[in-house]
Amino acid sequence: MRQQLFRYSVWLLVWGSCLQACRPIPQKSPSRGEGVAQSLDFEQLRLSVAITYQDGEQRYSNIRVRLRIKKDSLIWFAVLTPLGTEALRGIITPTGITLINHTEKAYYVYSYATLRSLWPGPWDYASLQALLLGEVDGGKQQKIVQLDADQMVMQCKEAGWAMTYFIGARSGKLERLVASTKAGSFSAIYEDFKPYPEGVLLGKATLTWYNSTAPTQPTATVTMKGMRIKRAKGLLKFPFAIPTHYQKR
Repeated sequence: MRQQLFRYSVWLLVWGSCLQACRPIPQKSPSRGEGVAQSLDFEQLRLSVAITYQDGEQRYSNIRVRLRIKKDSLIWFAVLTPLGTEALRGIITPTGITLINHTEKAYYVYSYATLRSLWPGPWDYASLQALLLGEVDGGKQQKIVQLDADQMVMQCKEAGWAMTYFIGARSGKLERLVASTKAGSFSAIYEDFKPYPEGVLLGKATLTWYNSTAPTQPTATVTMKGMRIKRAKGLLKFPFAIPTHYQKR
């Protein structure tokens, strides 16, 4: 349980970031302006979401994650067990990621260079923030391959990954992402969008990994559901202190 909890937390908040690494910018079209997908308007944001994880051998559900985001600079998160105890706390910054694993009494520090050496794909803070919010992050141009009354489809290639983004005309949001490389593939489905004063937020996301040796059988699936914005009075705090008796790993 401890190893799996740590594993799917890292997968969700770290490895999945390579999907957004292309950071597409919708190009101008003579038939439809710029077509930029809607994004949340905020400086600080507090969220909560329930997570279900499943692979070929394990399944865990009713895991809650609390998130606090300082736009473009800091993501704080805490992973809670079904009993409500905190199993994992972490912060993501433009320079790297630090995780505190309470169940193992250990902590982990990853620079983005280290992450790139452990898992293939370009990694950065902006892509992680976009992944968690189900948004298309601006940064690198890509080609629009379809633009009609139903959706806009964009494609790009980056660091061995082939990316296809599907933006819904009605929702104005990223609804589906498909990414593939020699090592395997990934799909993300975003749905159940809900309006908030800050903008439209996804209510559910399904992230599925496929191994290249078994492309029809999912290696792992992470489902985020019930995502909602929680109101905060005043500025948010981002408490993060590593206990002195925890070992670095």
